[in-house]
Amino acid sequence: MGISEPLYDRVSSAESSSTLEDEKDFDPFELKQQHLQTLQTQYFRRLLVANVVLFCVSALLLATTYIRSTPSSSKFVEKFSSYSPAREAVKYVSGTFNATQGEASGYVGTSNETEEMWNWVTVDIGDQMITPEELKLVNKPEDSIKTKDPKTGKEGYRIGLEVFHQLHCLNLIRKSTFGEKYKDKADFKDKSETEVRAHLDHCLEMLRMNIMCQVDIGVITFHELADKPGDPWPDFSTLHVCRDFDAVRTWAIENTVANDDIF
Repeated sequence: MGISEPLYDRVSSAESSSTLEDEKDFDPFELKQQHLQTLQTQYFRRLLVANVVLFCVSALLLATTYIRSTPSSSKFVEKFSSYSPAREAVKYVSGTFNATQGEASGYVGTSNETEEMWNWVTVDIGDQMITPEELKLVNKPEDSIKTKDPKTGKEGYRIGLEVFHQLHCLNLIRKSTFGEKYKDKADFKDKSETEVRAHLDHCLEMLRMNIMCQVDIGVITFHELADKPGDPWPDFSTLHVCRDFDAVRTWAIENTVANDDIF
């Protein structure tokens, strides 16, 4: 009977030594330190992400606050103007006044074209309407004249926009300087001298108050004319930021409820 092979191989002294050495190098404290470093790394990563998110949210809130705090035209008009239903139509445009003396516009004179231009800014525009709630905002009594919107049938209070009355007044003064031309026309025909004078004085006062109310601070420079040395001459072609007249006129026409001229 032969000798059987052993079931297990003998472990060499080298292998045994290596295994024991590995077990000897295993350090629970070092493992704990590595675990703590991993946790710290994860913590700082999460903290960084949280800071980035917080920064983005803060930037968004700052931008939103800035946008909301930047006044729009409507907010500007609401803050610095008395109430008007036409404030929704107000927008601002920049331009230069072409007012050099001797360079007349179409609004000067008595031609048919001049009449059409003045009618375009005065006669061709009717009156508008406000609600009872809006009447309180303009501080007017409830016995003000009422009217009805022909398009909607709603009842309200009849109003006009001051700009068109002011232009009416300016046109009246223009006409008064051409007495013979307009003596038999509206505003002058069948009116006594006293009545005409009272109307003109009223218009002068309206324009004076409006000019003093607006207090235009535009800058006028001076220059010398070639044929008049030493005689400073004002340059009336000045820069201005204006409310867009056409936009307000369009609003007024779209919201007209009455067209009879009562100025």
